[in-house]
Amino acid sequence: MTKGSLYYNLQKLSGEGLVRLVEVVSVNNYPEQYIYEITPQGDEHFKALMAKYSLQTDDITLAFYMTTLFAHQYDTGEFKAAVAIQMEQTRRKIAEIDHALEAKQDKIYDTAKSMMNNVRAHHELNLKWFQELLEQ
Repeated sequence: MTKGSLYYNLQKLSGEGLVRLVEVVSVNNYPEQYIYEITPQGDEHFKALMAKYSLQTDDITLAFYMTTLFAHQYDTGEFKAAVAIQMEQTRRKIAEIDHALEAKQDKIYDTAKSMMNNVRAHHELNLKWFQELLEQ
């Protein structure tokens, strides 16, 4: 992220009332430093985004992965509930793959079977990780 895009985004967030400029500090000959803080409205917006994206269960759960980076700032109970939903959805996806592989084993090309098994292994790994998240 460039300095320009950082300050552009901070100004945009400030304009939306999500952060506010606390002070501008200039020491000796160094460039000014802008100190921002999250407003109560910004905190509520953060919580809403965490709730929204931590519950997304798309095939590649990148949105959920991103929420784990901020989980330490989110309500523990709500985050664990989101992890439980991720686990439920992941188990469902594994069951769908197993069903397709079993029911259509004679009609699925070997390369497709290989891909499906790879996706299944990824889901199994996610289940292990989700369990670790619940235990933290």
